Amino acid sequence: DIVGHNIVKYTRGNFPLAVSMIMWVSALFTSVIGNVANAAMVSKIIHFMIPSFEGLQTTTFWWALSMGSLLGGNITILASATNVVAINSATKAGCKISFGKFMKFGLIIAVQTLFVANIYLWVKYF
Repeated sequence: DIVGHNIVKYTRGNFPLAVSMIMWVSALFTSVIGNVANAAMVSKIIHFMIPSFEGLQTTTFWWALSMGSLLGGNITILASATNVVAINSATKAGCKISFGKFMKFGLIIAVQTLFVANIYLWVKYF
């Protein structure tokens, strides 16, 4: 509730900005705690925020969560089970990919794709 309250407070009722914040916050949380835990946690934040944006197309929050969780999963190895499997397979094949090297490339890719996703959400829903 604290995060949801702060997002509503910070955005001052600006719905497009709130949607963007959900996507970017979701991506950040996913990179640390993983996709599933992030989706469960941020969905509670969204449920808290929806009454503040009554009458607007609040389903956009769910798209923002989905995109943020998916694309934020590219930032770190631990963000997605798929990343862990891929790194283990690469290691067994003799290709060592460090956490830092993965994050270096993953962060670049994630920021670029999140930026495109943000534009898509704004064009489609606003």
